[in-house]
Amino acid sequence: FRYDRAMDADTTMTVQGEAYTHPTAMESVQVPVAGADRQFQQVENDDTVNGGHLLYRMVRGFGAPAGWRLRTYYDRTRRDTARFGVERDTLDFDFRRWQHWGERNDLMWGAEYLWTRDHVDNGPVLFMDPDKRAWSQANLFVQNTTTLVPDRWFLMLGSKFTWHGFAGYAAQPNLRLWWTPTSDQTLWFSVSRPVRFPSRFEEDGQVGLGMLRTAL
Repeated sequence: FRYDRAMDADTTMTVQGEAYTHPTAMESVQVPVAGADRQFQQVENDDTVNGGHLLYRMVRGFGAPAGWRLRTYYDRTRRDTARFGVERDTLDFDFRRWQHWGERNDLMWGAEYLWTRDHVDNGPVLFMDPDKRAWSQANLFVQNTTTLVPDRWFLMLGSKFTWHGFAGYAAQPNLRLWWTPTSDQTLWFSVSRPVRFPSRFEEDGQVGLGMLRTAL
């Protein structure tokens, strides 16, 4: 479902949700036989696939020189397969604001907080230790775009600052300069520092490709 409403001439609100299930997600895979030396068995299973999400969003000044956006999102998912099973809940809050200042500057800044937790049913192929874990991530960002020469030269300076439950704090600065010699041509130059944060599987996961028994 989706519901949209104009709160006033400059502000809109949206509520959107979805729920789904897939009761006949047929799976046929080979998995290792526990305790057997390099043996596998064919497993056929109707996977459990279901979940849903809910979104709330309010925007003021869309397309205008000044405005803001607030968004809240919740998602729940469930997967049960022959290899492993997992339940996950995710909650996300996001706010951003933009404004024109001076004669040639556009400033945008914002903040986000994300929280998630899972519960994994370990299987013969993939397993997590611990099998339950919750973590969060907080983001702050700011960027300013300056018109150096109207319709020709532009400069953007900004940075994102992140705290992640697995990796701690990191800054991701960015500089971009672009030139538009004509209405259908743009040349740009950019320098940035991207950061990739580890996933739950990289932190706690293991994959079992088979069983090997050795004699002592």
